[in-house]
Amino acid sequence: MGTFKVAFGLVRANFTKWKRNARIITVFFLLLVLLVYCFSGIPAYLKENDLTCTPYLMPFAFSTGFNSNGTFKVLFFFITILFYSKAPFLDEQSVFMILRTGRKKWMLGEILYILVTAFILTAILWIVFFILTLPGAEKDPHEWGSLVYRVLSKGSLQSDQAILRGCYVIPGFVVYADPLASSLVTTVFVFLDLVILGLTVHAGNIWFPRKSLGIAMAVILVLIDPVIEALTGKPMKFLQVFSPMSWCGLNLYPSVKGSGILSVNLTTVLFVLWIGMLLFLIAYKTKHMDIMVYDAE
Repeated sequence: MGTFKVAFGLVRANFTKWKRNARIITVFFLLLVLLVYCFSGIPAYLKENDLTCTPYLMPFAFSTGFNSNGTFKVLFFFITILFYSKAPFLDEQSVFMILRTGRKKWMLGEILYILVTAFILTAILWIVFFILTLPGAEKDPHEWGSLVYRVLSKGSLQSDQAILRGCYVIPGFVVYADPLASSLVTTVFVFLDLVILGLTVHAGNIWFPRKSLGIAMAVILVLIDPVIEALTGKPMKFLQVFSPMSWCGLNLYPSVKGSGILSVNLTTVLFVLWIGMLLFLIAYKTKHMDIMVYDAE
């Protein structure tokens, strides 16, 4: 119990640095700009056209697409990489904390910090989507709402399409997927993807300090996703297994008439294996690494 108490104390210490951290302020500013760019037109459009829209937009925002499809998803993950770019979060104060608490408790605090911040970033999306759809929120949790069907209709205007800018709305998915259930699954997978990005940056940076390899590894994971559809023809569908950022794109799941080979059970196992591998790499290196202060923020 004492170990977790100390670890949560380290998490709180990281949070206290937010108000004077230019990188954190920049991250939330960029996230605000991205949300405004992609979804700010929804409230007025719903009211003007007397349309309804489900607040459960997570599956559309994080569908795997090629080219301009999935714009929001890719940019959101890039912002996340910026958020975790300084992992491990070492400064002069952290060195004293490690000496007082020990490496194991400090490492646990770092991992908990990644988990908590991943939850916060995911929760922000849920809150924003609920607020944006208030003017015409679809009351039935199992219906997508008339806006989604209008976007999909053949007579849809380009201005209608732009209301869900950055999302990938697929007819087959709308027909076979339940809004609430698919949004909950997507939310869990997005949270786990954020954890993977945070742990990837952390692991890469402690194994190769000052070389920013962790950032490069995380960027590669994100960039694989936009081209996954182009690379995964029938003989190449197995590539989806190696693209963690694709796992939150439910349009790749055959259970909702998707184009991939993924399933919720398979993806759950893949998440466990991937996160487990990263935790092992972090634990091993933390035990043996030289403690140094990284660049000041």
